[in-house]
Amino acid sequence: MANDQLTIASDTPTSLDVDATTISGRELGGAISYSELEALRLELSNSPDLVTVTDTGAPLTIQARDGADDVQISDVSHTTSVELGTDTDGDQVRIADAGAAITVMGDRRAIDRVDVDLSALQAAMNATIEDSMLADTYAIDGATTGKISVTAVTNLALRLGHGNDTTVLDTAKNDSSMGPGSDSDDQSSNPPTELFV
Repeated sequence: MANDQLTIASDTPTSLDVDATTISGRELGGAISYSELEALRLELSNSPDLVTVTDTGAPLTIQARDGADDVQISDVSHTTSVELGTDTDGDQVRIADAGAAITVMGDRRAIDRVDVDLSALQAAMNATIEDSMLADTYAIDGATTGKISVTAVTNLALRLGHGNDTTVLDTAKNDSSMGPGSDSDDQSSNPPTELFV
């Protein structure tokens, strides 16, 4: 069985767009089409970079390295890993949906933020935010098809959709912020440190 992997590495500030069949960006001089890959890997520069993911055609790893990086994920169809690096710059990851599992790994020396914004979704959600057996790791389960896990991230925010959403907060730590969506029927089992309405 083939184990084909495509790696794109950059030493200069980069802005990349990823979808299920192409990767594009000005720095690439156009678009790269891909299919039937076992893995896709993006190795970003040590400067601020931007990656926008609308979908995936293979398991994706984003290695952000240094710089205040911005990763925006609309959806994924394959497992996706975002490694924010060991620098002290503040990185931001925005997730709007997850059709497959997403893992985000930060560094406590930085002020990294993960914003899971599901406010555009219409279906009622029963989300659980819980500690993991791994230190400094949280998992958001039930809000999206794929589980979202974050490790060593300073700020975690969850914004739910339009109505009848339930959030269960099962954690002993208070450095996460979760809140109901835009309707009064939403419920949270514990008071959040911040409330998003």
